[in-house]
Amino acid sequence: MKKMERSIDSCLRFFPLISLLMIFSVVIGCSHMASNRNLVDDLGSPTKTELLKQRAAEFWEAMVSGDLAKAYELYDPFLRARMGVHEFIAKHSAVKYRTFEIKNVKVEGNIGIVTLEVTYEVPKLKVFKREMYIPEKTEEFEDRWLYVYDNWYKEYYLRFFKHGIAFY
Repeated sequence: MKKMERSIDSCLRFFPLISLLMIFSVVIGCSHMASNRNLVDDLGSPTKTELLKQRAAEFWEAMVSGDLAKAYELYDPFLRARMGVHEFIAKHSAVKYRTFEIKNVKVEGNIGIVTLEVTYEVPKLKVFKREMYIPEKTEEFEDRWLYVYDNWYKEYYLRFFKHGIAFY
């Protein structure tokens, strides 16, 4: 019985220190989230614009390296709620991206437009007994990004239908 009392006493002796360390780590973690969370109300400061430029570069580096799983993580949560990573990879693996260059970044509240120049190709593949391919070509276009909760996410936009999955 005395051993148990001693072990309880020793645990109680360290309890305030452990509690203080836990509170400190929660405060530090929340302060990091709060700093990005505050950007929701930011209409387009240099900080928010630079964050978008970094995220767009991260996305296109993943696409050029063929890391579609990483690219998938950078898409908006609305796409990720409707399509799993394996389905995404299966649907998007035909196009091979070679290079990209970010030309311009514009932020208007929680919507960002990134103007890019991208070089890509579709190697020969068979679709319904027909062979098709797109030779390497370079195009300039705009990507739309959404600031959702704590960071920028690339909007999954269907150019053919002229809308994305996120309605706003």
